Amino acid sequence: MTRSARGLAAKGKGRTAWQLRLSALRWVEFQVAAQKIKRKTEAYEFVATEFGRTSQVVQEWRVEAATALGSAYVCEALDRSRHLGERAAAIKREVAGGTANDNDRDYLLFLETTYSENSLKRWAKSFKALPRKKRGIGK
Repeated sequence: MTRSARGLAAKGKGRTAWQLRLSALRWVEFQVAAQKIKRKTEAYEFVATEFGRTSQVVQEWRVEAATALGSAYVCEALDRSRHLGERAAAIKREVAGGTANDNDRDYLLFLETTYSENSLKRWAKSFKALPRKKRGIGK
């Protein structure tokens, strides 16, 4: 095995940036599955605004994250977020129907806090604060 040229093998600035990007993609999956945002394009636009990128760039993160972090890891993380969003939507229906218990309500609160807009803003702030590589002209 050879050391990664991008420095992603150990904890570092590159890996942190990819984890933050993945958190944003997970937020998108949760919001759409929880039926808080109707379409993924709307969620991508929201993430793009917070992270200071274009919606197209945010959509490309999925493939790039799979390359940087491993496709199985990324797929599992996104599937888990989608499943949690579906569970949150189901609990909301139970709450509306009066059949939810206290544990379900607590879990819903936990999920909505974890995938809140404030969480996304915190991730974006951390992402923007990461040092960037300076690229010289002609190098």
